[in-house]
Amino acid sequence: MALPDELAIFCWDEPFRDNFTAAPVYNDSSKVTLDKKEYDCDRYVVDVKSLAGTLIAQEAYNALYDGGKLVRVQKYLLYEGKEEFILEVEVKNISSTVPEDAFKIGKKIKVYAAENGDMKDLLEEPVLVETLGVN
Repeated sequence: MALPDELAIFCWDEPFRDNFTAAPVYNDSSKVTLDKKEYDCDRYVVDVKSLAGTLIAQEAYNALYDGGKLVRVQKYLLYEGKEEFILEVEVKNISSTVPEDAFKIGKKIKVYAAENGDMKDLLEEPVLVETLGVN
């Protein structure tokens, strides 16, 4: 499973990513205030280019730290002199271990066969393969 872009700024070349752009590069550090709380901020920026290679825009990622611990990563689009907020990821914990229940399915999920272009598909009667989750 690949890291989301917001965390991949720290490890862009990991083997599970399909990278269509260059890695974001460190731009600067500053202080950012959100909800009356001040955070240390490292900004990473990557150019977005056209097929002709001209600069169209930039994506900026703000990594916000509280007491040296990463707590949020914000993504912005820098375009025509404007900075547009795209999204924010709140980081609760980063660990090298995966909790045992991380992939536990808490409800029943029906799994259907892939469509084959047969009569079942035409009649909109998908074939149930199995049911995953708790019994």
